[in-house]
Amino acid sequence: MNSTVESTAQAASYLDQARPAILPWQTPRWISVLLLVLACAVLLLASFLGGYLAGRQAILRHYATLVATHEYYLPVDSRQLTVAIVPLALGPKANQALSARTSCATTAAAQLISADGLAGLTADLAELYPLGYRLAEPLTIPDDFFNAQRQQYRADQVLNWLVKTADRADFRSVGVLSSDIYIPDYNFLFGLARTGGNSCIVSSARLSVGADTAQLSPEQRWHSIVRHELGHTLGLQHNETEQSVMVYGDSLAALDQQALTLSAAEWHKLEQIHPVIWHR
Repeated sequence: MNSTVESTAQAASYLDQARPAILPWQTPRWISVLLLVLACAVLLLASFLGGYLAGRQAILRHYATLVATHEYYLPVDSRQLTVAIVPLALGPKANQALSARTSCATTAAAQLISADGLAGLTADLAELYPLGYRLAEPLTIPDDFFNAQRQQYRADQVLNWLVKTADRADFRSVGVLSSDIYIPDYNFLFGLARTGGNSCIVSSARLSVGADTAQLSPEQRWHSIVRHELGHTLGLQHNETEQSVMVYGDSLAALDQQALTLSAAEWHKLEQIHPVIWHR
């Protein structure tokens, strides 16, 4: 009898030891699933909002860029697009090297880029290209671009520098200088631009040579060259078939034969490239 009771008690003890401990409270499975779903929803919402805000900023930056380039989605008045006329000053090295070279030609070249000369230039440009114009603060050309042996600036280097330095808020920038410029394989240039680029440079150094017998005055030559280079930045190429300011000229004689206007075909091309409201 006693052995039977003891066996029963031992069996009950073994069952109690084998039975798992009961937790005071367990999360129901459906609540765990709900919390997981809510966490995923929050992550998706945060991702969506982050993408939306980033996309909105990208769009705003894109539209800000459009204002400063030749692409537009909405027509605007062409006179709201600003062309900066940027006087380019000599660096210390170039100034020292060129200071001794004073002549009637250098004085006349400097006069063309003086305040009065540039006021006349902007008025002339506005007659052909109905854009907005402003006279910017002078920029000093780095001496690295000056060739002391040639006494000239390397034009392509100056242009690359101006492209990076010019104010991005301006539609186009025209760098003007009275010093002579060149590129490899060319002894000198009147100006340099890249078709459709945002900047060009123009030199007045050689425009007074032969002015007494020329058909155009130095000032008219100056205006013609700037019109030509600015036309390149607006997307126009050389015109070899019609009377136009975009005819290629590599000498003063050719420059004096150049027309001062644009052809009808070139105006049509400008209107296609820049779908703005041109007031001409």
